[in-house]
Amino acid sequence: MDKKDHFKNLLKSNCMDENIPLRKVKYNCTDKNVYIRIKNDIKRDVELDIIEILSKILTVLVTLKVDFNHYYSLYPHKKGLDEFVIVFKKEDYLNLNLKLETGDF
Repeated sequence: MDKKDHFKNLLKSNCMDENIPLRKVKYNCTDKNVYIRIKNDIKRDVELDIIEILSKILTVLVTLKVDFNHYYSLYPHKKGLDEFVIVFKKEDYLNLNLKLETGDF
């Protein structure tokens, strides 16, 4: 899925243009879902990079009316954000990539 993962490539190029590191972003794919995990390394706060990455992701998803869910996990004893996860049904993620490939929004 990496060669034709237009969403991943779009996010990468947008972040590179603004010098936002993507080392914290991980993509996982299962039979039914695609997960984008964004790791936070500051235990008592949220890194600005994470907010900027989320903003870029949500701008594309909301503009293209893509269905997704999200959740977050906290460090023990609610000491801060551990990671933020965006979840797509695999079919919705493939449709998003098709929209980006064809330009048919």
